[in-house]
Amino acid sequence: NVVLFFLQKLPYYFTYPANLHKNLDNTYIVRTFAGAKGDEMATGSRHFYLLKRDFKPFMISKESIEEVIAEYLEREGLFLVEIEVSSQNDVEISIESHNGCVTLEHCEAIDEIVHNNFDQNLEDYSLTVGSAGLDQPFKVAGQYEKYTGSQVEILFADGKKRKGILAGFSQGVITFTWSALERVEGKKRRVPVEHTDMVDLKEIKWCKPVIDFK
Repeated sequence: NVVLFFLQKLPYYFTYPANLHKNLDNTYIVRTFAGAKGDEMATGSRHFYLLKRDFKPFMISKESIEEVIAEYLEREGLFLVEIEVSSQNDVEISIESHNGCVTLEHCEAIDEIVHNNFDQNLEDYSLTVGSAGLDQPFKVAGQYEKYTGSQVEILFADGKKRKGILAGFSQGVITFTWSALERVEGKKRRVPVEHTDMVDLKEIKWCKPVIDFK
């Protein structure tokens, strides 16, 4: 809900760069032309009101953000992993590179694109742009494609966890190669046996890269 309080009549020259001006105490000044009476119209005075803010800020949609950054992502060989917008308009954009690394310049460029398309004074949002964390599960197909041939860890729907190689990815199905020590006829000791499984993404809870710090 929005509650308007009449504040005072201010002279014509007392203006703001926009019709909506935010104060530090989280209230707004609204410039209006609707309240002129009698000689007030002749003198050119305007009415100003104090707008107490007890409503949510103008929410930025994920779709609108994705639309304005799409061209840049494609041109730079990047892809979108996730856009999160909190109830307080805290916006977080996660991106990845198809063949390389996400750089500071990439993040700064996307930050500038968003700010050029969405007025921060009006939308009242914060913005964070970064690469997807290496220790975070994959969220989009582009990540599976990028890490094909790399070691990953999978948590299956039945609770089993296994490390192996992400050998391929197509249409929501991964080719997963893994090995385990097993008994083999003619061998006294268990030996590594390699397995290759076709795993639908619906059968796993998450898949993420294995980070080797050696």
